[in-house]
Amino acid sequence: MGRRKKSTTPLPSIHKQSGRSRVRIEGKTIWLGKAGSKIAAENYKQVLGVWGANAFWMGIEKANTAP
Repeated sequence: MGRRKKSTTPLPSIHKQSGRSRVRIEGKTIWLGKAGSKIAAENYKQVLGVWGANAFWMGIEKANTAP
């Protein structure tokens, strides 16, 4: 499996044996819940929100550091 471009959003996938949805972010697997459920969709939105906020703050910190 290839690498995801840094500018793209991580997409959830389904674990076939357990039927649960998961997403991989920065090399870590985050389990979202039963595939296709409302809980999995809500967890995915929450995970993306946290991930996006962290990426935003990390960008600000990098911009403010002196060379």
